Amino acid sequence: MLTFADRVAKWLNWKRRHWSTTRDREFHDALFAGQTYDPFSASYPGYLTIRRFADLAAAHIGESDEVLDLGCGPGEVTCELARRRPDSRFLGVDHSAEALARGEHLAGRLGLTNIRFERHDLERYEPSGRVALVTMFDAFHHLLDPAGFVRRIGRLCDRFFLIEPAGNWMGQWQKTLDVDWLSEALFVIRDRLEYQFDLAPVGLARSTPALPAGEPTEHRYSIEDFSRWFDGYGVDICGTVAGLESYGATPYESSTLRDDIGQCIYHLVVDLEASLRRSDLDLSAKHWAIYAERGRSLPPRRVPHLSKHVVRQPLVGPYDAEYDAFAGPTDIKAGTVIDATVRVTNRSWRVWDSGVQKNAVLLSYHWFDAQGGLAVDDGLRSPLPRPVAPGDSVVVALRIQSPPDPGRYTLAIDLVHEDVTWFSRAGVPALRIPVRVV
Repeated sequence: MLTFADRVAKWLNWKRRHWSTTRDREFHDALFAGQTYDPFSASYPGYLTIRRFADLAAAHIGESDEVLDLGCGPGEVTCELARRRPDSRFLGVDHSAEALARGEHLAGRLGLTNIRFERHDLERYEPSGRVALVTMFDAFHHLLDPAGFVRRIGRLCDRFFLIEPAGNWMGQWQKTLDVDWLSEALFVIRDRLEYQFDLAPVGLARSTPALPAGEPTEHRYSIEDFSRWFDGYGVDICGTVAGLESYGATPYESSTLRDDIGQCIYHLVVDLEASLRRSDLDLSAKHWAIYAERGRSLPPRRVPHLSKHVVRQPLVGPYDAEYDAFAGPTDIKAGTVIDATVRVTNRSWRVWDSGVQKNAVLLSYHWFDAQGGLAVDDGLRSPLPRPVAPGDSVVVALRIQSPPDPGRYTLAIDLVHEDVTWFSRAGVPALRIPVRVV
């Protein structure tokens, strides 16, 4: 049980973030604008999450149910459920116009007639009539008043199904059992097979876009929090290891091999979750599936204690790199170009070559301002002096243009696989140098 001091510390931790529904909507409008990929392709790493979340929710949906999916975003899980349950009716509600436009497009492409979308602010929304089940997929933590929300929506619904990040008492994400490295390892195997046998995938080969403007509301809640808000409900919680954070360097490309690897990861996740549940370890997973039913008696579950001393030894990937021995000024005049050097070491299994006409590997950089915001995404490109084999190191002459405005910045030196990905966005940290621009 949390003490009063614990609750105050938690409240202060959230208060300083200045979260708001407006900033949350701005973030998601920018995030979902212009999306064109197929989220239901087995090649797409995110389909694992869509498919698995739908598996867990579908167990609670009966025939002819009215299902209300709140905070539906672009409706990917909503559409997946609607095509699995054609006799039930689904309403997706979100505050992002861009997300709902994307949802309408996906529903139309799938030919779904049992789904519709409406735009509302969940902080004030009330259903127009009774519904059989309310679902929320990674959306409950965007609410500013969760207790009031449960009371308001609970007047017209007796059953809730949520999938949420596992939280601790401080409202932080509790990633005790994070097994994203399983899929990352299979992505490495897939990429190496493509490289070795020249199995070029097709689709959208492009760099990951910069983070959008605004800021999402990111509360995290504990089992105690959910039990308190759903007082009078029976609450059953199980863990899921779905919900990947890393999709690899080229998540939107597809091929038969990528489809097969996607299916392999899905079945691995299903079997792993079943094993964890049998061992009563599933609540240590970083996402929880929470089912609440009014008036039903369900036995409580507690998160087991696991050691955090886990040593990860992932497979060598195509973008593993080390940076060191930076030599260059750290006081720079605004809007000027300077020269510096840095040593880079190839820890991957791929040869890095700046001399090829397509998809060259080059050294570049980003600028971050004093608040950590991205000030300059695309820096000048500098070629490697020669092809760099696995295990080899080179010193690279780097041309750097400083930001136009004075201030404190962080220079993030980063390799780029041109027209494919930045190495940092493939999971390899950039070399970060504090710099004063005058």
